[in-house]
Amino acid sequence: MRANVNHAKLVNFRPTKVRGLLRYNAVLNSDRFSPQWHDSAWRPLTPRCQELRQHLADLLADWGTHLDFRLYKEALVFFCGGEATCVKRVPLVHQGCELGTHAVNAHADGLAFMVTAFPDPNGQCEPIQRLREITGRHGIQWMNLNKRDVQLVTIR
Repeated sequence: MRANVNHAKLVNFRPTKVRGLLRYNAVLNSDRFSPQWHDSAWRPLTPRCQELRQHLADLLADWGTHLDFRLYKEALVFFCGGEATCVKRVPLVHQGCELGTHAVNAHADGLAFMVTAFPDPNGQCEPIQRLREITGRHGIQWMNLNKRDVQLVTIR
């Protein structure tokens, strides 16, 4: 159940003296639970890509938007099998020269996903494309969460 509450008092009973903090939520439920989907550039490359998108949609329906993007990423990693299964270190190779390794979130063989929160995601496709190339991924499913705007892009 969602409480459409903008103010709350958090009470801590643990110390010897009870303490409370007044907290304010500046984001209305009408904003948090009405994401604006921008997914015309999203292409599911495998059934796992569609599952990934559905997990994100479920998270946004349950938690709403406006939270730190790392919370959504952590939940998606969990749904993709946890860190031991999903997060993989892959070599970075440029023109046949190995530059090092990089951790990617792999939801399917040869594919990765990334969650960001760029206020202006325009111009970010090119760097993500370069990352896809040097990590040897067939595709990256990019999810950018900027307040109410949820942008889904497939980088191939």
